[in-house]
Amino acid sequence: MRAFYVLPVALLVAGCQEYTVFTDTRQQDIQEYMVVEGVKSDILFYGDTSYSMQPELRKMSGQVGGFINRLSESQSDWQIITVTGPDGCSTSGILNPETPDFADKFATGLAMPPEDTEADEWGLFNVFKAILNSAPGQCNQGFIRTDATLHVIFLSDEDDESPGWELGGDYWQDYVDPVFYYKEDAQLVKFSAIAGPVPNGCEGADPGNGYADAVLASGGEFISICDDW
Repeated sequence: MRAFYVLPVALLVAGCQEYTVFTDTRQQDIQEYMVVEGVKSDILFYGDTSYSMQPELRKMSGQVGGFINRLSESQSDWQIITVTGPDGCSTSGILNPETPDFADKFATGLAMPPEDTEADEWGLFNVFKAILNSAPGQCNQGFIRTDATLHVIFLSDEDDESPGWELGGDYWQDYVDPVFYYKEDAQLVKFSAIAGPVPNGCEGADPGNGYADAVLASGGEFISICDDW
């Protein structure tokens, strides 16, 4: 599988009704469109840590410095966590501009496999648990702020396989809707994905079903994991 484009995030613009796939020819447009100046951002990266994803996770980990620099040009109040397992607890801790060695902690956290490796492709479930665990007294306490945007980014070369996926249909809403409710203002929530395009996927990647539904429901951005960057 080829390398993928690193997604800049802090998007508040709502109302997208179709999946949008950006290519390397529009990198500057993406950066200018997706970063909203002066807005607090809580950003959650979910990493599919299955074997086939290891090269992609390493690629993205190596680019996090550039991503943070771009984000910090427009806003200084951001938080990032990485999540890979079904307990929903961040594998990186809560990273912010004051965190020492945040790039190294991001890289380590994004590639950390869960103890239950059968759950390493439960993207929607893992994110759902991570949001619930942002409540006081839980492992991600302090990550969700009422006055900040919440942007979730999925990185996977397969479809979501959270419990219920085998039933098809709108199973994904059982994971996405509670996140909207938890945040209270759905306009402050975006799901985006770097995954296989729906419906046919691409070379080396299955279609990102489940993730694509969450993206469409929130007006986020969908980027093909097979595109060059």
